[in-house]
Amino acid sequence: MTYEHTQRELLAALLALHEAEAAGFDWTLETIYRLGPPQSKEEVVVTPFFYDDSDYEMFLRRHPLVGYPLVNLMYEQLHIEAARDYFVPSPGFAREQVVHCAWGDRTRQLLVDNGVPAEHVRLTGQPRFDIYHRPELLVDRATMAARYGLEPSKRWILVPYNFNAAYMDDQRVAELAARGFRMPPGFRESSAEARDVFTPMVRRLSDEHPDTEFILRMHPSGVEAESLYAGESRERSNLHVIAELDIANWITQAELVIVWTSSSGLEGMVAETPVISLEPQPYSDTFDYDVQRILPTTSSPSDVEDLVRGDGAHPEGNWNLFDEWFCHRGGETAKRLASVFSDVAANQEFAVTDLPPRPLAKRARGRLNDVAERWPTSAHGLLNSAGWSPAPANLDVNESALRAAVAGPSSEPLLEVLW
Repeated sequence: MTYEHTQRELLAALLALHEAEAAGFDWTLETIYRLGPPQSKEEVVVTPFFYDDSDYEMFLRRHPLVGYPLVNLMYEQLHIEAARDYFVPSPGFAREQVVHCAWGDRTRQLLVDNGVPAEHVRLTGQPRFDIYHRPELLVDRATMAARYGLEPSKRWILVPYNFNAAYMDDQRVAELAARGFRMPPGFRESSAEARDVFTPMVRRLSDEHPDTEFILRMHPSGVEAESLYAGESRERSNLHVIAELDIANWITQAELVIVWTSSSGLEGMVAETPVISLEPQPYSDTFDYDVQRILPTTSSPSDVEDLVRGDGAHPEGNWNLFDEWFCHRGGETAKRLASVFSDVAANQEFAVTDLPPRPLAKRARGRLNDVAERWPTSAHGLLNSAGWSPAPANLDVNESALRAAVAGPSSEPLLEVLW
C-alpha cells in the first residue's frame, strides 16, 4: 500500500492494513513517491490516487505492474466543477485497467458515465470516516495539550485553514491546467478574500474569549505554510497555529469547527462535533461545490461569532446530500477495502496487462529523479533549483513499530512520526 500525505492517510492506512492482514495478506507501506519493485508474485498495488497515465512514470515507474492488480483509493472525491477533468481517469490505462474505489453513488456514477467499466468501480465509503469509530487511534487530550501549550480544561475551537489557492503563483496554475484542473476566473481571488475575512474574525474571537483555545490548523500540504501565520500566536496566547497531527485528533477534541470549503467539516459531521461553514462571498454556486451545500453554511461572520458566544442552536447539515457523496459512515470501510483487495487478487481479469504510453522525455526525467534521490540531503537545494526534486522518504520508523501499529490498530507505536 502506498500513501501521499501521512497526516491525511496514515491512520486510515493502519485500519485498512489491519483488515487486510486479517484477510491473510502480508503488506508493505511506502510513500507513492518511492514505490519499489514487487515483494511477492501475488501482490495488490494500492495507491492514494491514479487518474492520469503520466502518474505511472511519475510515481510507479519502479514497479513492473503488468500481472498485478492496481487499486486507486481515490482520495479527494468532492471537487469544484473545474477540477473534474483532473479527477476523472484519463482514457486508456487509468480508465480501463485500474480498479477505483468510490466513496458514494455520485462518484461511482461519474466514473461510469466517463467510461470506467462498472466492474472496475467499487463502492467502499470514505476510509477516513472509520477513524471516528476507533478512538484508540487518536492522541488523548492531555498529551495534545502538553505538546502544543494548550489548556486542557478550556474549550477548544478548531479553525482549519484551507486558503492554498490564494498563494498559488502562475507556474503552479499552469501545472494544474496541464493535468486537467482548469483554474476558473476569480478562484485565487476568492480564496484570498475568504482568508481576509477569516483571520480578522479569529482575532476578534480570541480577544473576546480569552478562556477559549483557538486552533488554526494549517493544511498539511500545499503552499499555505504555517510560517505565514506565525505572528498570530505571538500576539495572542490563546490563538495557536498548528500544522501537525492528523486532524481527526483536533476535530474530536473541539467544541466547534469553523471551516471554509474544507472537507474537515464533513469529518466533523461524522464525529458529531458541531460545525459551521462561513462563506463570506459566493463560492458554492460560483464554482459548483457541494461541500458548503452539505455543511451548515452562513455568509455572515456575526453568525459564527454568535455560535461561539453560545447564542442560538447549532444548525444541522444536509445529510441527504452528504449520503449521495458518501454512502457509508458506520466504520466498516476498511473491511470493504480488504474485501476489494481479496477480490482483485483472486481474479486475474483485474491484473494489469499493458503499461500506459511512456514518452521518452518523461522516462528520462524519471531516471534523473532516481539519480537525484541518491544524492546527499545537502545537495537537495541545488537539485531543486535545477528542477529535479528528490522524492519524499518513506516513514522513518522501524518495521516492528509499524507492524505493532497495524496489529493494534493503534497510533501509539508511531507517535514520533505522527507529530
